Amino acid sequence: MELQPVLLVEDDDNDVVLFQYAAAKAGLQNPLQVAHTGAEAARFLDGLAPGRPASGPAMVILDIKLPGQSGVELLRHVRKDLQLHDLPVAVLTSSNAPQDIEAARISGASGYFVKSTRLEELVAIVRALKYIWLEPGEEVADRDELARLSLLPVRA
Repeated sequence: MELQPVLLVEDDDNDVVLFQYAAAKAGLQNPLQVAHTGAEAARFLDGLAPGRPASGPAMVILDIKLPGQSGVELLRHVRKDLQLHDLPVAVLTSSNAPQDIEAARISGASGYFVKSTRLEELVAIVRALKYIWLEPGEEVADRDELARLSLLPVRA
């Protein structure tokens, strides 16, 4: 069975490479589709991008500080779309500013994680994403601890 991709919306190529490495270390099996802007991600989600599987992504991992359309604007777009409304969208950003966290919460983020430049911390975040949204039935001893990495209550 082919796994649905994870859409990573990230404008910094260094962060993309670091996420890819952390995803491999965390055992994330889903293919990774990268969009560098909110507009590019919206086209992918709306089915206009080449290579988009008919079923769409399994989840979106979203930076909120993007050029052009912000991550919060993209999140609002997803939550307004009846076909995408229930899609898990986890914010992964460098911002821990209360106004950004609140904007993500109000807009319907499934979780909010602050990026780390420490690989082991990023691997823990990817494990949280994996076991909360992508493989929720998988047995993992530290599921509650992984959920606590989110600065927002996790919406599974």
